[in-house]
Amino acid sequence: MLVFLYLVSLILALPAVAFAGLVLVIDHVIEVRNPIKLFLDFLLAFGWGVPIVLLTLAALAVMAFFKPGQLLGASAILLCNLAALAVILRSDAAPKDLSETFFLMPALLSMMLSGYVVWTHAQPKAALTTRSTPVATASNSPEVRS
Repeated sequence: MLVFLYLVSLILALPAVAFAGLVLVIDHVIEVRNPIKLFLDFLLAFGWGVPIVLLTLAALAVMAFFKPGQLLGASAILLCNLAALAVILRSDAAPKDLSETFFLMPALLSMMLSGYVVWTHAQPKAALTTRSTPVATASNSPEVRS
């Protein structure tokens, strides 16, 4: 169940993270305004960025199948969603009305799911209520019987 919730959370995080990345790219384009520098930055970002993003996505997907990985991966997804929402809300692309705010719903749902996965892994394990070894009492102790 947690594996399914983790993977759904990962998939739901992608639109907001991609949109936040595009907002940062547009801010960079507006700031630089030099076509040659922009082209060189694009080649550098494409050459280094795409493999890193794909490896990160693959690592996050593989983490779903291991208990410690679920905790770390869900925490990373939660932080990525928070960072994406911070970038989107501080930019000029922030939602102006309620209909534009629905774009942020997958990110919020992803935050809730990954928060639930983190919360379930952070809960202490239930203590055993019965003992596996018998306790010596006065009635079954060998010293008392003799």
